[in-house]
Amino acid sequence: LVIVIAVIAILAAVLIPTFASIVKKANIAADTQLTKNLNTALAAAEAGEDAPDTFTEVLKVLRDSGYLVGNLNPTTEGWYYVWESESNQILLVDGNDNFSVKYKSKELEKDTICDTWNIAVSDPTLAATLKAKGAKVAYSVLDVENIQNVIDAALAGGEVVIAEGITLDNDKTISLDNENAEVTLKLGNSVVTASAILSDVPFEVKAGKLNLEGGNISALSGRVDADGKYVTNPILTSDGTYTKIDGTVFTVNTSNGGCYFLGDADISNATFNTEGIGVYAGVDAQIVLDNVTINSASRCVWVTNWNGKNHTDGTATITIKSGNYNGGNSSWAPLSVYSGDVVVEGGTFTSNTGKFFYVMDIGSIKLSGDCTFGGKTLTELGTEGIKNLCFNNSHKVVDNGDGSYTITKQ
Repeated sequence: LVIVIAVIAILAAVLIPTFASIVKKANIAADTQLTKNLNTALAAAEAGEDAPDTFTEVLKVLRDSGYLVGNLNPTTEGWYYVWESESNQILLVDGNDNFSVKYKSKELEKDTICDTWNIAVSDPTLAATLKAKGAKVAYSVLDVENIQNVIDAALAGGEVVIAEGITLDNDKTISLDNENAEVTLKLGNSVVTASAILSDVPFEVKAGKLNLEGGNISALSGRVDADGKYVTNPILTSDGTYTKIDGTVFTVNTSNGGCYFLGDADISNATFNTEGIGVYAGVDAQIVLDNVTINSASRCVWVTNWNGKNHTDGTATITIKSGNYNGGNSSWAPLSVYSGDVVVEGGTFTSNTGKFFYVMDIGSIKLSGDCTFGGKTLTELGTEGIKNLCFNNSHKVVDNGDGSYTITKQ
């Protein structure tokens, strides 16, 4: 028995390294083939009209070709897929060998790690290491305990997937402040909330572009209004920024505040549940709402050209293309304007009070298209019917003669 065991041990000592070598070669072969497939998808996109020129666009091309970003991890341990922006190709590199290139489909000007390399990783420590070497880390699965590290890594322009719920505190709010960055945050089913009222807005875009997908944001900010009351702003964007939102749920659980957009935004498939303002447009912000649901105890939308300090002569506009909107109370209508415009091209509108429109100062509300108010179309309402839906008697309704109407202050 001892002799048999000894023979097995000797055979194992000889064969295990051989088997490990065979497995590694098989993994390398599989990874190399996948790299070729990825480059084939990129080449097809490059030949089309919308050739990708950022890593975010490259990731979308690969997703559309059936390669899920979260699964783009080589089976060979310590190896990585890299998008090299100058040659627009995916490289297969060995992180165990100083990130040497093991496969390329085109010639490279630089075959060492540099600022044209975009790498997808999920480890914040590795992300920091790669950035220190000059690469761009453009995709991370969020480590909740290192939220700011991952956000910082993504600010170079890329994509962050937040896989868990996030509880914010004053040392851990999300602030994007890089005018050259385009960041995609995929919240999925994650809930962004706060452990207490925050001194800063929990989710703020100070500069750059943000693509926000999914999630439920309900964190409280600690901004105080003129009456000394806390104002709840789940999200605040600054003038000059651009935000694209798809499928996110926002909750404002006090009558103060709302979702403030001082920069342009395209919002689709989103839901706003609020005791205050649903969507606020200020300064020159151009906001488009498509298939959006707003349930408000006050204003569904509010346009005021407010820049945070005073009213301006800006051209803020909210355009409603479709969706469901319910709001209004004794002080406000679902569609309220101080200065600027609300343009309604579609949607279903209901009111808690039976009144839908409130125009102050130099604002206007323009109605057209396939929209209903209290179950009635514009044709069924007519000029007088629309005027009866205004918040008070100080409104003027003009029939533009093309099936559209304009509401202004009398």
